[in-house]
Amino acid sequence: MAINFNLDAENCFIGALSVEVLAYESTATLETAGKLEPLRCGRSFTLSTSVKNSGENSIHLNLVRITLDTRNLNLNASRVLAGSSRMGEPLKRYFPADTPFDITSEIFLLIRREISDYIFAGFLTWKTFLGNFIMKDGVIIVHFHGDNKLLPPGAEVSLEQIILMRCGDWQEILDYYADKLRTVNNVFIRDCVWKGWGSFDYYGVDICERRIIENLNELKRLGVPANLVQIDDGYQPLCGDWLDVKKDEFPGGMRHLTRKIEDAGYVPGIWIAPFYAHKDSRLAKEHPDWFLKTDKGEWLDVALPNIILDYSRGDVREWLKGILSTMKNEWRMKYFKIDFLCSGLEPCAGSADGVTPLERFRLCLDTIRSSLGNDAYIVGCSATFGPCIGFVDGMRAGADINPNFPSVKKTFTDDAGNCFFHKKIYNCDP
Repeated sequence: MAINFNLDAENCFIGALSVEVLAYESTATLETAGKLEPLRCGRSFTLSTSVKNSGENSIHLNLVRITLDTRNLNLNASRVLAGSSRMGEPLKRYFPADTPFDITSEIFLLIRREISDYIFAGFLTWKTFLGNFIMKDGVIIVHFHGDNKLLPPGAEVSLEQIILMRCGDWQEILDYYADKLRTVNNVFIRDCVWKGWGSFDYYGVDICERRIIENLNELKRLGVPANLVQIDDGYQPLCGDWLDVKKDEFPGGMRHLTRKIEDAGYVPGIWIAPFYAHKDSRLAKEHPDWFLKTDKGEWLDVALPNIILDYSRGDVREWLKGILSTMKNEWRMKYFKIDFLCSGLEPCAGSADGVTPLERFRLCLDTIRSSLGNDAYIVGCSATFGPCIGFVDGMRAGADINPNFPSVKKTFTDDAGNCFFHKKIYNCDP
């Protein structure tokens, strides 16, 4: 079903919008509502929409599509900047008239109609539904995956909030967008500057206590101005068995090693991939029902040999609390690199009925933040940026770096494309 709205807000540059809602049940009866609120930056508004099940039976959402009527703006003759939405993804510039495919972004579109006339559409929230902005034939479309969201009779669900702006200064637009993201998502910035050594860039997963201590001593001998030593992937026998530290490689145990790091004057840090467990891990063998599954009941195989934990389950969240408590309180870790966060957003058939991938993801991130508290520093890695806002302190924006100029150039480009977020929604970490 589709419902059209006329937007009569003063100075609104969008003529009208339509909301199309599809449910898996063909007999679904749905209602939609929309509200436009003016802001201070140029001709700017927030758009809030919702979907209500007005029928007598429960339904499951398939998709929601919002079409913004921008045909009067002649956007096909414009230039478009598609926002970077995940680690290692740069800003992308398009000329719609010369682009044979739809222009998309999972975070924002910035459109230059002419000098000193910019149109902007961006997401402000990531609570329930993952979405995309699509520019097609001069029209801006907002596409939300329904993700099988359950709506009982009479239930109403809000879609993600959107900000729409028209302004003469693109820098003012991006600065205001970052400020608005910070306010809407209750972001608290921890003003930390980390300089140090991490084990992965040189050793990969081939690490041991001896190598870390050797590098620790070399840092001290050279007088490198550093404050962090971070133990990366490789201390665990298999992903998921995070506390089963390799005994041969780390004979003194993790606390023995972090004590040496602290005594040398550095903060100890640790790597963990909370959504992953190796299919042969002790965790997978003891709790095979804790993992995301396909509609055939098989483990989701998008990251083999690792499988993906289902954080819609309370017992999985309690398990993670225990892991993080040990790392922080017994191992004395203060810096946490949380990796492969994109995997937490995989759609599947295995979550609790009605829980979307984004809701499941937020349950995990909330568990991490609440378990570690505000005195631990959390860095998101291999992440989709938006859903992490408000949970992480730092964010890896650029791809893994290699000792050659093309790699450095790419990482610089990735980071520069997110500079307006730095110290507003998180610290951008190259």
